[in-house]
Amino acid sequence: MTDTELLEWWPDLGALVSELRRIDRDAVADLIIDAVCAGATSGEIFCSVGVVLHDYRRVRSELDDSGMRAWDAVMAEIGVYPGS
Repeated sequence: MTDTELLEWWPDLGALVSELRRIDRDAVADLIIDAVCAGATSGEIFCSVGVVLHDYRRVRSELDDSGMRAWDAVMAEIGVYPGS
């Protein structure tokens, strides 16, 4: 999955990946893409993305306002998912 495809499929997560790339955090962006691609179900995707965001939660403070809003929107979406 490309960044553009992710932006179309899950706009908030795509915006977050774009912002991570803008601040030279390509490794974290790639981990998110990998988490999405590795999941076979929405639950697996939500949980895997949640793990990446949890593990790299300190990066959130480096984001601009729109990046933080995207991060928070993704966390809100996966936070209400059972098992996340």
